[in-house]
Amino acid sequence: MRAAVQQSLDGPDALTIADLPAPKVGDSQILIDVKAAAVVFPDLLQTRGLYQLKPDPPYVPGGVATGTVRHANGPFVVGERVVAVTGLGAWVAVAAAPVSNTLRLFPLAPRPAPLPQPRPPADVQ
Repeated sequence: MRAAVQQSLDGPDALTIADLPAPKVGDSQILIDVKAAAVVFPDLLQTRGLYQLKPDPPYVPGGVATGTVRHANGPFVVGERVVAVTGLGAWVAVAAAPVSNTLRLFPLAPRPAPLPQPRPPADVQ
């Protein structure tokens, strides 16, 4: 699976795209096919070693991911839309997340029908 890997603590310029094996999950985790992952200020500080959590490179940054459940545990079902706080490792194609840090997302609302176009009164030429 593709992942953004922080190779050194030299900031975002030290990120590379790499192929990593898919994560293995335990009984209290789920796998998420990531559709979007947050990039927040603490993530950027972490890439320079300036945040209180200082993982040793190489590591996969990112603490929040959203997508669909690939492997379900707990109350989740495969295909369900979720958002999860992963702690680290969210900037990947497939993320492992604790069930306790995962929330369901509401179903997408259907698009409303377009509003009818106003017509001029019949007596106007």
